[in-house]
Amino acid sequence: MDTLLIVLRVALSLGVVVGLLWYVQRRILRGRTGRPANPLQVRGRQGVGSKASVVVVDLDGQRFLLGVTEHSVNLLHSSEAPAEEPSNVADFSQKLERAQQEQGLASAIAPAPVAGGALHGSILAASTWRQAARAIKQLR
Repeated sequence: MDTLLIVLRVALSLGVVVGLLWYVQRRILRGRTGRPANPLQVRGRQGVGSKASVVVVDLDGQRFLLGVTEHSVNLLHSSEAPAEEPSNVADFSQKLERAQQEQGLASAIAPAPVAGGALHGSILAASTWRQAARAIKQLR
């Protein structure tokens, strides 16, 4: 009987803590939903010295090339931002296959044909380990 009361107290306490965390999380996120998306997007950054870099930034349809040092930010060039192409997984996989064929790596990294299963593609699947071993052997 005492064990049952202890289990019920622990479950009730855990429920109160989880409920409180959920409530706080909802309150915090509610304040952020009304804000507009950030119009400033950093497209790339390249260091050119120990404390200097060149940064490409898009803002309101304009692309800016900025020189950034420890003490200042200078505009090096500005132009219209190129239109963004919608990216999707199929387009990426086609580009990856094309790059692998150009470099001759398609056979080293090509996935082995495996039957589907609950662990297919997982690190726990035996086929994943066989594929990794095959790729390492081909790269040697």
